Amino acid sequence: MMKAALTSAIAVAGMLVLAGSASADKLQGLTSLQGAWVEQSMSCDQVYSPGKRGMAFRKDVSVFAPAFMISGRRIRTPGASCSIQGISYKGDRMILNLGCTTTITSSPVKAYLSAGKDGELYRYNDDVAQVGSRYDACKP
Repeated sequence: MMKAALTSAIAVAGMLVLAGSASADKLQGLTSLQGAWVEQSMSCDQVYSPGKRGMAFRKDVSVFAPAFMISGRRIRTPGASCSIQGISYKGDRMILNLGCTTTITSSPVKAYLSAGKDGELYRYNDDVAQVGSRYDACKP
């Protein structure tokens, strides 16, 4: 059960974060992805509540909730915190090398993302998957 929680938290965490080690041109335009995101199957109100400095995870949110927050060079989920160690591209896919930490362990993770035409993000299982999970931005 703990391994499943870690895997789920890291998979959601492996969405997107800005990296100091990635080249500036590869990160061009990614600053617009700062903020809170949630998978389209959930509403922002189910996961987030207003905080003193913007959106915050609700206290009762599950560690399995498909949601994440991008802030500077960090990405947080209800159960993990990640930093990016590298970014590369394959076609329209961003391949992120993340270092993620939970209350249990730290682990390297790869995340595969693409940006949608209307501001949404898609997460994939690998760099060749045709179908991804859609994530929408949550506004404060």
